[in-house]
Amino acid sequence: MSKSQDNSLQNFLAGLLVGALTGALLSLLYSPNSGTENRRLAKKWVDDTNEDLKEGVEHLKEEVENPYSKARQFLDEKRYSLEKRWNKWQASQDAKKINEAKSREDESWNDDDLDTEDAAQHSQESEAV
Repeated sequence: MSKSQDNSLQNFLAGLLVGALTGALLSLLYSPNSGTENRRLAKKWVDDTNEDLKEGVEHLKEEVENPYSKARQFLDEKRYSLEKRWNKWQASQDAKKINEAKSREDESWNDDDLDTEDAAQHSQESEAV
């Protein structure tokens, strides 16, 4: 929330509170009920208002936290998706490296076989001469 929005919300809540208190005071002054009855009604009103304020604060908290939690959830899902894709890419790169290494090893074995065959053939030629 910006600073101006904070100030307007504070001004609104302050006006609401002053208006509510003024209305309550005027209703007590002009009430045809006895003092005991007015005190009982005032206590009931204070308790009800307190409960309403608590609910209002909880609602405001949810409104403020809700976009944050939605954004957090969205970012967590994207991070998970990216990590999953990264791990998959890394696994494919690892498999590629393993295949290349096996292929080089196979070539090396083939070269060794050729060297052995060349040596055997050379030894046979030497014996023939």
